[in-house]
Amino acid sequence: MATVSAFREANVSPWDGFHDGLWQTEINVRDFIQQNNRPYYGDELVPELTDNLNDIAELAGFAASLGNVERVDVLPFHQMGKFKWDQLGIQYQHGHTEPPHEVTEKVCGQFRHAGLKAY
Repeated sequence: MATVSAFREANVSPWDGFHDGLWQTEINVRDFIQQNNRPYYGDELVPELTDNLNDIAELAGFAASLGNVERVDVLPFHQMGKFKWDQLGIQYQHGHTEPPHEVTEKVCGQFRHAGLKAY
């Protein structure tokens, strides 16, 4: 854990990287959160379930209109959690679903076209 003396020795402030606001001159947690919160939304790109390109184009436009979305991480479907379903004895409905490699790049392109960084 970093201590105040460690920051002083390194000649940096523990507040470096935070945006300015009222919170710097008064106890104002609300202002601190409003100035520094960066919302995150993530959803997995599942073939034939969440990969409708028209819906994604609409979502990309909405995300761009917010003005505070710094990046979009497109998470392609994968089979890494299948073992959990098997261990619980629950039928896994996506056992034969393939990762959507081509669609993933198209989706990233839609977010980029809306002016956002997408990976």
